Amino acid sequence: MVYDKPKDADDGAVAWMFRQGFRKEGDWLPKMKAGWYTAYCMPYVLERCAEIITYVMYWGGAWDDDLDVIPGMDQPAPLTIHISRLKHILASPKAAVPAGDPYLSSFQDFWNHIATVSTPEQLEHLRQGFCSYFDGVLWKCANQAGGELPELGDYLIMRANDVAGPWLTALTPIGGGYELTAAERLDPRVRAASEAVSLIVGLDNDLISVHRENLQGLFDQNVISILVRDRNCTPEEAVTEVRGLRDRVMSLYLRLRDEVSATSRPELQRYMHEIGYWIRGHIIWADFTTRYCAPVDPETGEEQNYGGYGLVWADEPADADPTPLPIPQIAWWWDQLDR
Repeated sequence: MVYDKPKDADDGAVAWMFRQGFRKEGDWLPKMKAGWYTAYCMPYVLERCAEIITYVMYWGGAWDDDLDVIPGMDQPAPLTIHISRLKHILASPKAAVPAGDPYLSSFQDFWNHIATVSTPEQLEHLRQGFCSYFDGVLWKCANQAGGELPELGDYLIMRANDVAGPWLTALTPIGGGYELTAAERLDPRVRAASEAVSLIVGLDNDLISVHRENLQGLFDQNVISILVRDRNCTPEEAVTEVRGLRDRVMSLYLRLRDEVSATSRPELQRYMHEIGYWIRGHIIWADFTTRYCAPVDPETGEEQNYGGYGLVWADEPADADPTPLPIPQIAWWWDQLDR
């Protein structure tokens, strides 16, 4: 059954956020409608899971924003300590956490809530997803601290992680009430499809969030800026290449989805199809949420008109080449296809 109560999930999650203390009434973040994000990206989410999953949507949005404004958290050393504490919660969710950090206490609260609707194997998948996400965030921070713009292949791996893809896809079977076996989850074809979905969401977000990042002075780490450097081209020319790259990965995901689904259990078939909703749901949500359509100028506190590169709907991929992209870090994904 399609989940149709996004406002209920959103209201409950906003109230939870206020109780946890990492945002208060009057802040802009509660306007971003994370409950609708959950509903669009997980259309078959169980009602008992929807609000809990929306907790971490708000947590992730707030945490991502605050890493750039909390003193010291834009530096690798203090961020490593903070992330190590978050990882300790994943391993020991009942242990005491340092007082005075609402991000630690609220993450612990979320984790203990999600454990009530998850199996141990599902939680392990989610734990690994969060660890990959945190690794991506640290990688990005190290680049920023060193004033370095990574090469394209490294950036794509980093972006697939720091866009939160690994834990978003891991939430899919939890929210749907089904379970993959360890062998299914670790199947290289399934891993390739999951990573491809994460990267597609990251590339879409790069195109959508340009205006917001410019306001925050963070545009230096975006696939567009990397291609402008590497190709010595204009941002508009880079956008054309990004869309082609993105569509080639999308075509790969669709082929992997169909090939795996042809011979797999119903649960794995469902997973391979439903992770694709993160692509669609993110695009639909990003087209109306205040997080991207009216980002707040950090200097004035005023909402700004949307100014990203926007969405282009097409019946055919911008690049239909079925061969692997010449990027060593991800070329192995294409090796998982049937020949």
